[in-house]
Amino acid sequence: MTRNLFSVALLLILSVSSVNLIAQMVHSYTDSIVTYSFTSEPDSILSSKVEIRRIDSVNLSENEIYYNWDVEVNNWQIERQYNRIFGDSGNLLLFEWFKWNTTMYYMEPFDRSEKEYDQNGLIISDADYKWNHNAEDWKGDEKKIYQRDEKGNDTTMISSVWDWGIDNWRYSKKNVSRYNEDNHLTETEFYDWNWNDSVWLLYDKTRYDYIVNDREEIEMKTISSMDLSDESWHAWRKIEYIYDESGRVLSESTYRMIQSDWEGYTRYEFSYDVVGNVISTVSLKWDVGINDWVGFTKYNYAFDTAGNRTEEIYFQWDQDLIDWKSISKHEWQYEEYGTVMTVLTSYWQLTAPNDFRQSMFEYLHNSSGKDSVTIFHGWDNVEDTLKLSWKSFHYYGDERITDYTSIEELPLIDIVLYPIPVKGLLWIKSEVSVRYIDVFDLKGRCILTANNMGNAYDLSGISSGIYIVRMLDQNRNIVGTRKIIKE
Repeated sequence: MTRNLFSVALLLILSVSSVNLIAQMVHSYTDSIVTYSFTSEPDSILSSKVEIRRIDSVNLSENEIYYNWDVEVNNWQIERQYNRIFGDSGNLLLFEWFKWNTTMYYMEPFDRSEKEYDQNGLIISDADYKWNHNAEDWKGDEKKIYQRDEKGNDTTMISSVWDWGIDNWRYSKKNVSRYNEDNHLTETEFYDWNWNDSVWLLYDKTRYDYIVNDREEIEMKTISSMDLSDESWHAWRKIEYIYDESGRVLSESTYRMIQSDWEGYTRYEFSYDVVGNVISTVSLKWDVGINDWVGFTKYNYAFDTAGNRTEEIYFQWDQDLIDWKSISKHEWQYEEYGTVMTVLTSYWQLTAPNDFRQSMFEYLHNSSGKDSVTIFHGWDNVEDTLKLSWKSFHYYGDERITDYTSIEELPLIDIVLYPIPVKGLLWIKSEVSVRYIDVFDLKGRCILTANNMGNAYDLSGISSGIYIVRMLDQNRNIVGTRKIIKE
């Protein structure tokens, strides 16, 4: 496993990936979203920015950096960064999360996830890691391994946790699932790993029984658990389904076993329009006082002729009024080619019986159909009206910044700075040519830019302290960053 994929000392920049890129040509694109907050129209201040850099190669690499505007220094302040690498089929292979350390002024690793897939694109391994400051390396948190049958059904899931004693993974839990010839889940076993005896111990076993109609639709599913002391089965949950002539579910009712008898628990009821869109979803709960179903929540939906959802109304059951009470409504408007143009949300009775509020998103698009401007209007409680709150401007880049046409592989980047601490000349040993350096103090200010003098840079003119050195190649592309101490 490749460790420490990105340098810990990232400074307001996109890091250089240390993943091998076996390609003849690498393309890099940077998109960004800049958001302005409005205190009063037309006054506005910068609020936040997101930069997304994508590198097209054998695998797609994506870096997503979030900034907040610092009004005190009148500049962007980095907040966090996400790094992703995708496989040929678009599956996520690697995810890393870095957070900006406001005390030490560097990008601090936080969370990491590595995933593997089978030939059908189904996940077979999912490992999570946390950054360990003492070891200065990623250490395991939780790992899951999946096995499937020839039909793609999950048959075994083994989870492991990190054992600090052996500095490696150790088993934790295991689930084993079995299916019938119709691919319906019939049995699940749950195990804990006994570390002392190195054996799996069964702690729960669940069985699923089905009643199927002539159309092979499940009309009832019963869930039972085994009493491991005598291996007897005890039903505890039952789900009943009702369908229309087209095979669509009209209701799904769940019951639980109470004192050897079935008692209602939850029910969902669905209604459809003539083309099959769900236009109503009602959830009910069992009232033991009246021994019957009572309302809980309801959603009503509307669609245009193209099948786009145009309205969603959310209701809650008012037991005092014995009726549904409107809580919120979402309304969508679309452009001619189906892209969302506005989303208007209305709220009723949030804090008082006559309370009413709204919010609205507006979306403007460029000639390619991509978002160009996102506008949000919030509710002004003083004037009881919508008021401009913020705007986000989307920028898309397609500049090719690197062109590898004569090499087969971009190797791992290894950079060494010495001596540390440095008094005068700082020497840099790197597998990639470094032509320039920028030196930043711990307030993020660039205090020195220097050119290469035979792999050495004169730092005698700066004061003693801790600095961040950013290294660039002859085209001023970022090579890497490191933290140094100046005597």
